Amino acid sequence: IDDERTAVVLFGGLNAVEERVFDDLFVLVVEHRGDRPPRWLKIGPRGTPPLPRTEHSATLVSQTQLVVFGGSSPTAGTLRDVHVLDMSDFFQAAVAGRDAPRGSCTWSTLRCRGPPPVSRELHGAVILGVATEMSAQPIKLPHYGSDL
Repeated sequence: IDDERTAVVLFGGLNAVEERVFDDLFVLVVEHRGDRPPRWLKIGPRGTPPLPRTEHSATLVSQTQLVVFGGSSPTAGTLRDVHVLDMSDFFQAAVAGRDAPRGSCTWSTLRCRGPPPVSRELHGAVILGVATEMSAQPIKLPHYGSDL
């Protein structure tokens, strides 16, 4: 988030014991200074969230944008959809030392050009580029088309 705190974003997943698949969103905020323990925040984003899923990839493509691709859903099977979570408002509130208000993140579905990869689960995804370039300016996602 900034020099004083780091955030870990958790989306979806599986509880195999209860046989439940999730579409919820949590952020673990870790303070670097002082003795405050890490704290979990449940986020209620705007927009339509991706289907509940497991075995998907979630890739940070800028300091405030997370891309979720594919995975497996109990209602739709293996997936190949692309969703973007914009966390700009969340991080602005966190930097100001406030808890982010409900709706401080926004989901959107990314429409891509070109033939998409076949549906998949249990895959990996990484961002290519220099971290200092990524932090200077958000990536313009539509430019990448189906090469995500």
